[in-house]
Amino acid sequence: MIGNLTTALKNLLWTPKRLLILMSEIYFYKRNHLLKLIPFIFILISWSWPFIAISGENEAASAVNEKQLSQLEDGNILVYVQRFEEQKKGMVEALVLINAPAKTIWKIMTDCPGAPTFVPGLKACKVLDSGKNWEIIRHEVKWIWFFPRISYVFRADYQINKRIDFVRIKGDLREMKGSWRLFSMDKAGQTIVRYEVYLDPSFFIPQWLVERSLMKDLPDMLDALRTKVRNSFLNRKLHGSTHSIAIEK
Repeated sequence: MIGNLTTALKNLLWTPKRLLILMSEIYFYKRNHLLKLIPFIFILISWSWPFIAISGENEAASAVNEKQLSQLEDGNILVYVQRFEEQKKGMVEALVLINAPAKTIWKIMTDCPGAPTFVPGLKACKVLDSGKNWEIIRHEVKWIWFFPRISYVFRADYQINKRIDFVRIKGDLREMKGSWRLFSMDKAGQTIVRYEVYLDPSFFIPQWLVERSLMKDLPDMLDALRTKVRNSFLNRKLHGSTHSIAIEK
């Protein structure tokens, strides 16, 4: 009776030898099951890899078609008018290809004091308020030579290095809304910049004149932005300086 009790107690004790055997069994069990899963893991990676590899191309492809991309690569700036039934005036859209990463372009685009250097007619830019990924900004613009200087306030919402959505809050314009969008190319260091704006002044002005003015000004603005980005890049290479802005998001 005592011998049977002793044997039972020994079986309940976790001796180092028994623990080592148990750990070995668990290891080989998991390893064998993992080996069985390897073909399935390989198939999953093989199927997923093409989608991962072309993610950069898809981002740019969502911005333009092949013909537009070819024109942009030749250095052209494209401009279109999108018409909607619910709007009296069309939304004007312009695109440019810039040989710089989105991060570099973003820093220049969001530099309010420097905006008059590439935005036609913009005389002053001031940040009135800001928060996480948004700003309230006032612009003073001399839009067309025979119209007075106008002022308006708008809200800009930021998706860092990707998108800016803006909409008028108050001021001399009846309505103003639009967006900046950055599409990184598959080729390293190239970005498609798309700008679109819908503008309805509070004063009478013919629709054709609004569109004509925008279709002239937007290409000039994107060309000036491209030039400023290129000059900024060259200055950093020559002097080792860095471009910094007050906005941190």
